[in-house]
Amino acid sequence: MIPARTWVSVLFLVVIGIALFALVLVSEENWRAARTLARCESSLRAAGENLDFECFIPPQVPDAENFAAAPVMSELVRVAQDEKVASPVRTERLRKILGKEKKAVPSANSGDFLLGKRIDLEGWRRALCAGASSPNEKLTDVATAEKILECMQTLAPEMAEVTKAAERPFARFPIDYARGPMMDLRHGTVLLHLSSLFSVRALAELYAARPGEGFRDLQTLLRLQHALQPEALVISHLVRLVILARTEQVIWEGLLQRSWNDAQLEDMQRSLSAIDLLSDYQNVIRGERAFSRITYQLVRDSRRRDKGKIEALHFFPAFPTALRSLSRLSASRAFVDQNEATQEQWMQDFILAAIEPKIHRVLRAKSERLNEEIKRSSWGPYAVFAKITLPIFSLATSGTAAAAAALDEASTAIALERFRLTNGHLPNDLAELVPNYLPRVPTDVMTGETLHFKKDGVADYRLYSLGWNLRDDNGAVVLENSHRREDEKGDWVWPSRAAAASGTLAADSASR
Repeated sequence: MIPARTWVSVLFLVVIGIALFALVLVSEENWRAARTLARCESSLRAAGENLDFECFIPPQVPDAENFAAAPVMSELVRVAQDEKVASPVRTERLRKILGKEKKAVPSANSGDFLLGKRIDLEGWRRALCAGASSPNEKLTDVATAEKILECMQTLAPEMAEVTKAAERPFARFPIDYARGPMMDLRHGTVLLHLSSLFSVRALAELYAARPGEGFRDLQTLLRLQHALQPEALVISHLVRLVILARTEQVIWEGLLQRSWNDAQLEDMQRSLSAIDLLSDYQNVIRGERAFSRITYQLVRDSRRRDKGKIEALHFFPAFPTALRSLSRLSASRAFVDQNEATQEQWMQDFILAAIEPKIHRVLRAKSERLNEEIKRSSWGPYAVFAKITLPIFSLATSGTAAAAAALDEASTAIALERFRLTNGHLPNDLAELVPNYLPRVPTDVMTGETLHFKKDGVADYRLYSLGWNLRDDNGAVVLENSHRREDEKGDWVWPSRAAAASGTLAADSASR
């Protein structure tokens, strides 16, 4: 019979052996993961990719030249953070602009040029002029627009300050980029509220036959979107696309009313041609990849119980706990390093590869390879972060493609109007716009072929891109949830005058 002490000794040795074996396995896995990440980053750097987040931080600029440093913008950002400025009256007015007061600026239907819908002037009159006039009062479009402008006078001083500040050549908001996912981006909310006000006022000015004032506000809208261009962040990019859409709404409705003169149209073309969404989006992807390295470092810090950093990730309450739990898988760095390597490589292979600014193309096939890779890959621990975080970039890619197509169509529509003003009729094809009105024939960002242009009678036309499905649907649009365009189906259309007058674009869309 073996003594009990001997059994204890044997059991102790077995436990020690298992522990040592596990330690060897963990150490080897850590080594493999670290080597995988090092190889991935070395390969990306050799290909000319920059992975250092410091290189994606906009440079500092003098306050006198910085739109973000203007007093009204600094105060708006402070009020957005629920702080107060020197004057209580000023604070209340700024809170009203930002929708933080009970009597804040309400909203109504601002139109949707993608569906051929104009602004709801009557809705905005009722929203802005509540108590100032009878809500049931029936007015002409001109009188309604004048009433809107009258009721917006209470915001005129601050809007005038923003207009003046937006003329500064640079915009550099005080973002603490080193905080990674904790950085405060509430200035984007400020710009969204401002763009809504300026777009509504610009449209009211057009309907009130004040095209000069509407053009001034349109220029401010263009400057508001440009203020976000230096920020290599996907959230800033998406906010910028919203502001651009509001700008294009003003351009579209002005063209419908034939409000613009040739000098104004030429200035719009010059401003739109300076916007390179595809190059900017590539910079956003590279910036997000570089900033994500901060997040992964925070995960590593959580393994060392550096709770001060991790718990500051307050924007999603469960996030800190999730990071700590996931990062301690196998009690090693392997999980973190392998996930970082996977995310960096997938962003290179499936997101950046889908954008070709030099040929002005978005390659749908390459973009959709990301979704295919996510479906193909097993839900193992070494790709879980990439599978969770990267699908948003697929949506951002298609959204950027649609926005780039809308910019191309807006510039082309402006050129068509300039041609009509000069010649008294529309051209038979887009080639006639070159070189007097366009430097080259505009191409479809999705196919590389010429944008589709079809004359409808003497003074109207259809202008569209084939869209994400790469199929010619003869200028038909598909609705999603009955109120917005579904970008993955149908064509991407610049609505015609006939569609705007009758609502046939939306009606045809719903019937498909």
